[in-house]
Amino acid sequence: MIDIKLVPLDELQGWGKNPRQRDPERFEWIKMSLQKFGFVMPVYARKSVDGEPSMLYSGHQRTGAARELGFTHVPVVYLPGYDEATERGINIVFNLCTNDHTTKSDFGKKAAMELSDLEKFQLLPDATDPFPCLKQFDISPIDYQEDLKPSEISNMTFLFAQTFCDLGVEIPIILDKDNKIINGGPRLLAAISYGRITFSAVRAAENAEALQLFLNKITMSFDLQKAFGEELRYNSFFRRRNQAAQRVTFGVGFYQWVFGKEARNGGKAWLLKHMVKLEGEYRSRFIAEHGTTCIDFGAGRLDNTDKLQAAGITCIPFEPYAMKPNSDQISPAGAKLIARRFLAWIGNSPTIDSLFCSSVFNSVPFAEDREHLMVIFNALCSQGARLYLHTLSDSNLSSRVFNNGLNASSRADGAILLDTEAGLYINEILKVPKVQKFHSEEELIAQGKRYFHKVTYYPANGSSHGIKCEIGF
Repeated sequence: MIDIKLVPLDELQGWGKNPRQRDPERFEWIKMSLQKFGFVMPVYARKSVDGEPSMLYSGHQRTGAARELGFTHVPVVYLPGYDEATERGINIVFNLCTNDHTTKSDFGKKAAMELSDLEKFQLLPDATDPFPCLKQFDISPIDYQEDLKPSEISNMTFLFAQTFCDLGVEIPIILDKDNKIINGGPRLLAAISYGRITFSAVRAAENAEALQLFLNKITMSFDLQKAFGEELRYNSFFRRRNQAAQRVTFGVGFYQWVFGKEARNGGKAWLLKHMVKLEGEYRSRFIAEHGTTCIDFGAGRLDNTDKLQAAGITCIPFEPYAMKPNSDQISPAGAKLIARRFLAWIGNSPTIDSLFCSSVFNSVPFAEDREHLMVIFNALCSQGARLYLHTLSDSNLSSRVFNNGLNASSRADGAILLDTEAGLYINEILKVPKVQKFHSEEELIAQGKRYFHKVTYYPANGSSHGIKCEIGF
């Protein structure tokens, strides 16, 4: 069984970087849950270090609600200290393992219950035992295997439950009086996959259906920008796997407007034949659309920049995360040099034909940052340049986020949708977390129209789409 201790509230403190933001409406639900059912699950914390209060990993909202309800003690499971990256990851994953999400769309969803519904739950009797989790008992996971339906359990919830098995963290299963699982199916399925002989359980003798709603539908949103803003900005741009080597052909954001149909029909063979170097009629057709002077904004390893320059086209890169040659390390000196050259060139008021921003917006995790970039693009295009903005489409979101294999690597890479903005997800939670944004057609067009007079949409080509933006005079 789990080692649960009753601990004075004053001995606990919240994690300073807790990304959860308190929603007043959902906080009232949490208070109601404690009032009517008590602590059916313990909170989890790191043991005290050097006399400091123990730091919470899970239970920030419940301990706050308990304090308002007059609790003096709460049930705590102490965990060992982890490195900062793991602590950040498990802080997020805890909530995902205590809610039994049944579909992909459940991730990041707001509570399904409205504040007005509180009235009907107020009629329930108050809990006579404030700490039912202290009456835990062991069950045999294999005895419940027939009751578990993997097809009804979100793959990602299962993967996160396996992550806790890896870390040795056990969150009790909640059963009703008839031994039916009302919360913890993914955790039990993970325990079976690990060959666990026993697992801790807590019984909810009364009002199990109401408790199931409280346990599985109430979750707080993540305010990741406030908690990890600068780190996520850095991580979202710095994609080691994607920047492992220079691209052989031009990126799709550079060829789709002129050669998109041919590229779709001809596939990889066509790209390798015509989009490695820009020559002959292909160079002429490119210049007819894009001109002879352009900006590669978010140039990565400068592969597209180099190809355009080799074709005799003036292309000036801007890349704040320039990489060291043959390395996956950022080069601050290289980034500063690129920025200085870019600013010096812009300072001479050159005539610019095209501004390419290819796939950058997928790696800008926060909406306000994307708005700032659009202001910059508007200024750079003020003398007649056209903006070619290319992103990954939200039609590609599900396969990107959720089609992970059931292995240790994919558990660390696990992704969840966030409810702060449509198409926003965070992945690699336990390693180097990244927030990525997938754009719908409507979003992309609206983004352009806020800053440009004319916006032309390029339909999704597989996983990507784009807009061409122009300022009218």
